[in-house]
Parts: sequence; C-alpha cells; structure tokens
Amino acid sequence: MVAGPFSEPHPPYLPLHWSSFTHPEGQRYFYREAQPRIVTEAPLHRAEVMAAILYFTKQIEQLILERNIVLGDSVEVLLQIDEDDSQSCGYYFIDHATRTTFWLHDVTTEDFGILPVVSTSHLKFALEELYWNHVEYFPMHVSIHRNIVNELIGILIHGRVDGITSDSSTFPYPAEKCGQFIEALRSSREDTPMGFTTCVVGKLIYDFPMALSLTIMY
Repeated sequence: MVAGPFSEPHPPYLPLHWSSFTHPEGQRYFYREAQPRIVTEAPLHRAEVMAAILYFTKQIEQLILERNIVLGDSVEVLLQIDEDDSQSCGYYFIDHATRTTFWLHDVTTEDFGILPVVSTSHLKFALEELYWNHVEYFPMHVSIHRNIVNELIGILIHGRVDGITSDSSTFPYPAEKCGQFIEALRSSREDTPMGFTTCVVGKLIYDFPMALSLTIMY
C-alpha cells in the first residue's frame, strides 16, 4: 500500500513515514508506511497521544520479533488509544491479501462484538465482515482493482433482478436500492477519486461479504 494522491500535506508534528488522511465523511486518520504498517484515528497532534502511539508501536514490533512473525506488505495494524486513558490501547491486524482480521493474543468473539459462530467457515466470514468494515473506515490509503467495482455491480444487478422476480428474495437490499447503488458505482468508475470508491465498496460489501470473492490491490 502506498500513500497516494489523497494524502494531505505532511503535518510538522508527524514523524517519518507517517501521513494524514481524511475520510470522505470528514474523520481524520493517520497511516504509517513502514513495517509494521499502522493505522490510527488517535489525535496525533497531541504530544502525549503521539508518544503513546509510538510506545505501543514499539510494543507491537517487540511482540512480532519475539514470535518470529513475518508480516507482508498487505498487512496493517489498527491502534486505538482509549480516550480516557492514553496508556491503554486496543489493536487488531488486517490482511488485504486474505481479507481477514487477526490478533497476536487470544481473543473471543464477544471481545469484538462478533455473534456466536458454529464453524470455522462461519468464523472466516465474520472476520471478513470486520475486514470490510475496516476498509470502509480507512479507505484513503488503499486502492482497489476496477474489476472489483465491476463484480460488485454484477452482484447488485443479480440482486435487483432477484428482488423484482421473487417474493422471497434473501438479498440484503431491495431492487430500488440496488438500482441506486449500481448507478453510483458505474459513475465511480469514471472520475471519482479511488479512495472514495474504496469507501463505498467497503460499505456495500460489509453487508454481504459471503457473496464476494474480491481482492484489494496494495
């Protein structure tokens, strides 16, 4: 993943390798283009928060080293500082290549609001939902293949026809909504900045990841 044309002018308070991005809905986040790749919404303009993020980055680096883990360029870790206690930090890893979420410590599905699962495949789909949710919230530093948009349009067309022809369609969107999404996605292929398209794709796929077999370009 490369910080592309959607990164903002480098704020003077950011260390080397860090860039600032703004989500289409206005939320600022920060990304570190170095191993391990880091994403955070923490307000890094505050010195104590920056110090905490750098501290926890070192902790993650040490844990990776101790466990002899090799992270590919498709992997990034979200660090989330507790708003009431900057000495507390949550994290998760996501892998754009496998479209999954993982941790280096033992966690339970309850820890992250995942409904009970009944099989390994069920858990995989649940973790992929978390992955697409991450893509929706942090879309501006990644880009997607145009064929992902095309495949998503195809799925929505099928869902639209299914909604029109069936009284018991299980597709998550009604036919009218599918038509609106199709029109928006077709427009996005022409001149919409890629980060905005990535956000829209993540938002839509988050509702039905089991229907898709897509790959993020990094």
